[in-house]
Amino acid sequence: MSNNRTTRFVHSLATGWFSMGVNVLYTMGSIPLALHYLTKEEFGLWALIMQLASYLNLIDLGMTGSVSRHLIDHKDQKNDGTYGAFIQTSVWVGVSQGAIVAVLGSLSSLLISSIIHVPPKFQAEFQILFAIQCVILGLGFCSRIFTTVLQAHQRLDVYNLTNTGGYCINFLFLWLGFHWGMGLYAMVFSVVCVFVWTTLVQMTWVLRLKLFPDKGHWGKPSRTIFRELFGYGKDIFLMSLGVQFLSASQVIIVTRTMGLEAGAIWSICTKIYTLVQRFIYQIGDLSYVGFSEMFVRGEHQRLARRFRDSFVLSGSLGVLVAVVSAACNVSFITVWTQGKITWNPVNDALFCLLLILSNINRTYGMVYVMSKKIEFARWLYLIEGIVFIVGSYLLGSNLGFPGIIICSIAVDCIFTGGYGYYRSVRFFATTYRMVIFGWPAPCLRFLAIYGIVAFACWSATNALSPVWKFGSTVFILLAVGLPAFWKVGLTMDLRRDISAKLSSIAKFRKSAAV
Repeated sequence: MSNNRTTRFVHSLATGWFSMGVNVLYTMGSIPLALHYLTKEEFGLWALIMQLASYLNLIDLGMTGSVSRHLIDHKDQKNDGTYGAFIQTSVWVGVSQGAIVAVLGSLSSLLISSIIHVPPKFQAEFQILFAIQCVILGLGFCSRIFTTVLQAHQRLDVYNLTNTGGYCINFLFLWLGFHWGMGLYAMVFSVVCVFVWTTLVQMTWVLRLKLFPDKGHWGKPSRTIFRELFGYGKDIFLMSLGVQFLSASQVIIVTRTMGLEAGAIWSICTKIYTLVQRFIYQIGDLSYVGFSEMFVRGEHQRLARRFRDSFVLSGSLGVLVAVVSAACNVSFITVWTQGKITWNPVNDALFCLLLILSNINRTYGMVYVMSKKIEFARWLYLIEGIVFIVGSYLLGSNLGFPGIIICSIAVDCIFTGGYGYYRSVRFFATTYRMVIFGWPAPCLRFLAIYGIVAFACWSATNALSPVWKFGSTVFILLAVGLPAFWKVGLTMDLRRDISAKLSSIAKFRKSAAV
């Protein structure tokens, strides 16, 4: 069973990173494409619409996460009626939520445009685009069950490959929309095409893998199951609300305090960090399902060991990609936008620190989600989110972009980090010394060494042109960083486990070829 679990994890991680790579190519191509056809203000308007619309996902009320976690409890007996009843109940909930999102979002567009101070010349376009985006989001609620079922069965490789195809379709129809003179509406056109693709492919795979119950074993949706889902979901909702404040407020705050053009600059210059963050989080997100399964089956010793391994692997990998991204971001933006956008390197140094610390602190948070014991965390993220919005508004108004990033670092360490340490000590029956200094030790050693190398490399290449600076910095930092990541960033036991796994995969492929 553990080998199958490891194999699924490796497949999901590999396809997830491949999807991230395609996403990078999509981003590198789509933003210059959009800037070619749109003004900075128009691009900023679309970035604002996407971030505002993301708040409507909160109408989910944590039900998607709750359904996924409960399906893990029951997926081993998918024909007992309970598993099917959970699926049916979640479908009805999703349809109801989707209708609310579509109607509420469309009706609120006029009010929102006034509150955010959208320039008068863009207000009508904002209201139409926002309403269309809300309808698309509403339809997405109705089809979420396919993603949820795939996740519960650790088939995120299917989800990742579906997303990979989605990026290609998005770019193709985005280009066609611009070519046909659709302007900002090309953005919506491409999103609709991706939605249709994703829904059809995921539905096909769920049916092909027979992840639904057999005919006659579906059970019935019930209020009891709804109450059980909502009981856990309301805690996830409160957490999600706080996370939404933390992750999807920056463009809104920047636009409110500095204008639409500043919002466009923030959206473009932080794009690489959004991608890097998703890349780093892949390990934790994919591990969560396996960790939850170990918890349900009582495999506590294996869970403790694998959790520490995942912590070190994701933490050190986060150091590697965050440092490389920070050292290359300014030159990358210059080349990418052909000098149309400028960015202060101080912002990159701060973002590097934010990525590393938030990745480490976030890993601790898996403890109370996989055990279904949210406790005070239900309020923690909400409080943290509110403090972040107030603090970043004040600091952003006075310090600009650095103020917002500094506020993010402070609240993440105080709230998410502090409570995560406490819960991890309780869950794994260990000490604060081990959690705060023992587990992150390889990551911090790697950061200390690699940070010095990156600063020296960044300084030495300052006289080069942006293209040569970007290429030489990436080459040097990867040439130094990858061996250092293996030798310094990972523990000896983890290196041994990875080597053994790679060796077994190589032997399997060799025997299969014969």
